[in-house]
Formats: sequence, C-alpha cells, structure tokens
Amino acid sequence: LSGKRYERALWSHRVASFLRTQDWDAEVIDYASFWKLEELQELVRSRTTSKTIMFCFGTAFLNPWSPYMNEFIAWLKQEYPNIPRVVGGHNALVTKAENIDYWVDSYGENAMLALCKHLVGTLESPLLTDSKFFGSKKVIRGLHHYPSAPMDDYHIEFETRDFMLPYDCPQIETARGCMFSCSYCNFPILNQTKDVRVS
Repeated sequence: LSGKRYERALWSHRVASFLRTQDWDAEVIDYASFWKLEELQELVRSRTTSKTIMFCFGTAFLNPWSPYMNEFIAWLKQEYPNIPRVVGGHNALVTKAENIDYWVDSYGENAMLALCKHLVGTLESPLLTDSKFFGSKKVIRGLHHYPSAPMDDYHIEFETRDFMLPYDCPQIETARGCMFSCSYCNFPILNQTKDVRVS
C-alpha cells in the first residue's frame, strides 16, 4: 500500500487462505507501508526460519506501490540472500519494485502454489515463466501458466494472527471477471458472457 490507502488488502489474504488449504503456511502483514523499517525487520527476524521459502509483496487494483518498500526489500536481500522475493497481483508487472526474483501476474493462487513447489523441488515439471516481453524478469503469468479463474471457492479464512478488529471492513470476492469492458480497467478478465458468480 502507498500510505494513501488504509484498508485491508483482499488479494494477499485470498492467496494465503488458498495456500493454507494446500498445507502451506502463509502469514499476511497488512499496512506494511505504515510500519517503521525497524519494526518490519524485527517482525521478519521473529518469523523467519529454515523453512521460510519466500517473502511476497502484493499489489492490486487502486493500491499503488510504495517506494518505501524497496528499502525493506533491499534489507531482505542483504540479510536473507537465499530466500526469494516475490511481487504478485494485477499491477505486478508495472510495479516499481526492486530486487525482486519472481513476478506473479494476475490471479495467482495456482501460480503461487506452483512457485512454492518449485522452490522446494516438488513441482513435477519446470516452472513456467515468460520473459518474451519482460526482459530479465522471471514472470509467472497466472492467467496463462497456472489459471485460477474461475474457481469454485473465493472464501477467505482469517486467522488469529491476522488481527481482525471489530471495526475492520474486509473486502469480499464474489466472482472472477466482469461483464463490462471499461477502457480504464486493468482487470484481466473482461467482457464475460457467462455468469461467473459463486455463492
């Protein structure tokens, strides 16, 4: 988040919930741009173990990247050079993040699962990446390589460590894709002709 927005981000919690159903552990840190660098460093030191396989940063529609996060990522690279840093979300490819190892574009549940398996050596085939249009970036294109749309379930399971408070107003997802095709929209699945809602 850029500091201009003060709300819970849907997508990071959605991906974390999905990974947890696949027996992976994932923790989401909201409002990271409001934390002091020393606080973020202390948090990482308290959570990182020999089983930590990546540090991820989410981007989403209307949630611009905070350049402040680049300081934090530079520290992660210095302190934990063998743990990859990942940026994912709808705005991933235009995010001005630095020192990133993987970029996960668009809806990313299955792409993130594939990346997890790749990093621990259990992915049954080579990790699909697309460098054709992206130079040296290792881009995993969620819609093309590991589709996560539509899905049968968009439910998010918040945990105690997510610190949901009574006044928090979490976002919800009821469908993937939109029946409209607005020229300003950067969502990837537009002009849907079928009902993609879930109950």
